[in-house]
Amino acid sequence: MKLLNKTESPLLARISYTYLAEHQEKPTPPHSQIKKELAQELQTKEELLVIKKIETKFGQGKSKILAYVYKTEKDLQEIEVKKKVKKKNAKEKEAKK
Repeated sequence: MKLLNKTESPLLARISYTYLAEHQEKPTPPHSQIKKELAQELQTKEELLVIKKIETKFGQGKSKILAYVYKTEKDLQEIEVKKKVKKKNAKEKEAKK
């Protein structure tokens, strides 16, 4: 994997990374495999790493990966989990209607 961009966000207590992964003649790697490889490369725990997006263009064999590494697990839970809970609640309300 090749690092394309690194951005620090002190207010959110995280670092944003953009990587380019090449997988010629193979399918897009699963989240779990990418997460393990990034955790090793960035020398961090998998629990502090969040894969936000894996963007693959058809036929190119390359994927752009957006990942966040949080400073602590508390920071991760305060930011990431709240968004997912809000989305889940909104979907449940729509399903009831």
